[in-house]
Amino acid sequence: MSNRRNQATPLVAGTGTIVHGDCTELLAQKSFPLVDLVHTSPPYNIDKPYQDYTDKLHLSDYLKFVSRVARLLSEKMRSGASLFWQTGYTQASPNSDEINPIDVLTFPLFKEHGLYLKDRIIWRYYGGMSFKSKFKNQHETILWYVKGDPENPTVQPYFNIDAVRETSREHDPRNNLLGRNPGNVWQVDRVAYGSIEQTSHIAVFPEEVTERIIRACSRPGDTVLDPFLGSGTVAKVAKSLGRSYLGIELSRGYYEESVRRLGYQQLGELDTVLSWLLKNFLLGSRRRASREDCRFYFRQLLRARPTNIEARLSEWCRAFTGVDDVPKKEKPKLWAMGDEFLKSISSPRTGHLGLLSNIAAAYLNNYKLAKWFNGLRIGLIAHGLQQEIEPVLKSDRKMESVLDRIVEGEPSSYESKHKGNVVLLKQGERRVKAGVARRRIKEAPSATEPVLF
Repeated sequence: MSNRRNQATPLVAGTGTIVHGDCTELLAQKSFPLVDLVHTSPPYNIDKPYQDYTDKLHLSDYLKFVSRVARLLSEKMRSGASLFWQTGYTQASPNSDEINPIDVLTFPLFKEHGLYLKDRIIWRYYGGMSFKSKFKNQHETILWYVKGDPENPTVQPYFNIDAVRETSREHDPRNNLLGRNPGNVWQVDRVAYGSIEQTSHIAVFPEEVTERIIRACSRPGDTVLDPFLGSGTVAKVAKSLGRSYLGIELSRGYYEESVRRLGYQQLGELDTVLSWLLKNFLLGSRRRASREDCRFYFRQLLRARPTNIEARLSEWCRAFTGVDDVPKKEKPKLWAMGDEFLKSISSPRTGHLGLLSNIAAAYLNNYKLAKWFNGLRIGLIAHGLQQEIEPVLKSDRKMESVLDRIVEGEPSSYESKHKGNVVLLKQGERRVKAGVARRRIKEAPSATEPVLF
């Protein structure tokens, strides 16, 4: 949607790449990799003041643009891959009071390019833009398209409902042990001004929205793409969940902000939890600790005596073989135990509890969707991570390797040059304000070499 041609060398971090460039040019490259999942929100053509590109085209030109993107995405999606296309409304014509729903306008374009509609999700939020002449906007639509396969008409997209189940309203033995299906109407607050998720981008969507999509519709290691990356939400969440990520962003400013934002995110759940524990219970306000201090802290965490509720939950997790093997009469007691566990880790003295509680607290503080999980689900997740973490904490060699990985994996948080002696947190405000971002971009060198995958 712009004549801009400047492109930059891709950032490679962990198992991901984000690129500054035009998605219609980059997706057309034969060497662009196939992807398993796409979540994106394109410009709505309502003349929003994005950095470096226009959002005001004639409606016919806008639909041609969407059609081209749909075709290119279809070509780069594996058979059975999913595309979540997040949209709103656009004007029927300049200065017109009439609106056109983008999901309705563009539906035939996706179908034309081999993508069939699997579901239609409503993201409902509080607040929204108010008008004097009509009701205020309080929702967006997310269309779930799937890449069909003419040679295998029965192909189905990957979908794991257990990964996103929510706490059931009642402890009814007939309910699923892990919770209820969240449905296709999602009540998620918009990104609040001044929150950590806030960026200089004018249309950032909450991490919780994309987290639900990535958890349910991809496996660890799958490749997740956002061709309109904005300030990097999809790439950040994919990285946090151990997925490979690809992001394309036309604006130099938003691209640079995505680089910085990804630098605050560890790769995968294990390193995310360990880094959070390190920053919140050891470094804290002092920002600096020796390697020996870090090892001592983790050893103390390993030796911490579990509380009674932790011990009971750990015993159940070790014996757990699947939801189908749990008798109905046992479910209410297990749900009550999970509720008790969640209550115990809400204490401000969480850092003095056992390893399982600390892992669970770190998880709840890093994953927005986890607030919807019941206590048993949080316990199972924490127990699984504990089984991975304990061997690391028992070995100085493994612990040193993990410390190196944490420092290198989160360059916006840690000073990597000090990794040989101390672990040092960087100073600076994590929340990004538009003016600060623009000043940083002006000082950055521009690049003109094309990106090849």
